[in-house]
Amino acid sequence: MTLADRRVVVTRAPHQADELADKLRQHGAEPLLFPCIDICPPDDTTGLDDALQRAADGGFDWIVITSSNTVEAIRQRAATLGLNLAGQQAAVVGPATATAARDALDLNIKAVPDNYVAEALAQTLDLAPDKRVWLPQGDLARSTLADQLTSMRAQVTVVTAYHTVIGHGGIDLPAALRSDTVDAMTFTSSSTVENCLRRVEQEDGDVTALQALCAVCIGPKTADTAHHAGFQQVLTPDTYTLDGMIDLLERHFNQTGT
Repeated sequence: MTLADRRVVVTRAPHQADELADKLRQHGAEPLLFPCIDICPPDDTTGLDDALQRAADGGFDWIVITSSNTVEAIRQRAATLGLNLAGQQAAVVGPATATAARDALDLNIKAVPDNYVAEALAQTLDLAPDKRVWLPQGDLARSTLADQLTSMRAQVTVVTAYHTVIGHGGIDLPAALRSDTVDAMTFTSSSTVENCLRRVEQEDGDVTALQALCAVCIGPKTADTAHHAGFQQVLTPDTYTLDGMIDLLERHFNQTGT
C-alpha cells in the first residue's frame, strides 16, 4: 500500500476523527489522533431552540448546513428537545455533510454544490424573493454565505448552533515531533490548523518542527490558514473530500519517496 507505515496526524474533533482514521488505515497508514477542536452548545440556546421548533413545524423553505459539526450540534439539541426534522428540505456543502444530514436528521437533501465550499451554496440555490432560510452554524463562521443569501432577498435566520473550542487528549504530539515520527498532518478546517499550533505550543512542543511537516488541507480556506500559520508544504486536493486528501497524500509520497 502506498501509505504503508506512514504516520499521519488526524486533528478532527473526537466525534469526527474515526471516519478519516478508518480511511487512512484502509490505505495502510497509521492514524495518530490529536483532536484540535471540539464542539459544545452555545451558552444561551434560546435562538437555537426557537429555530429548531420552527424548522420542525415546517417554518423554513430551506435549511442550509455547511459542516458535519453543524449536523451533530443540531442532532444533539433536537434530541434534547424531542424534535424531529425528518423530511425538511436542505442544502448542504459536500457529500460527507449530505450523508451526515440524512443519517442523523433524515433531512431531504435537495442541493449540493459541485464546488464543496460554503459560498458555492448560494449560487446553487435558485431562491425566489422572501424564501425562508435557516442557516445554523458555528460561532467562528464567516458571514459571507449569510450575506449572499440576504442579497438574494431571502429571509435568512442565522443561528449559532455550537461553539468551537480547543481539543484535548490524543497522542503526545510534541514527543512525536521530537522523535521525528510523524509523516504528515491533516487539517479539515481553519480551526484545526490554528488550534493545532496552539496545542503544540501550550504543550511545550517544537512549533518549527510542526510547520516543517507536510500539511494536507481539505480546501482552499483551510490551506490559506495553514500558509499564514507558517506551514512550509501545504497541499490541497482537487476534490475537497477526505478521499481527495488521502489520494493526494498517496501521490505526494509516491513522488517524494520521503
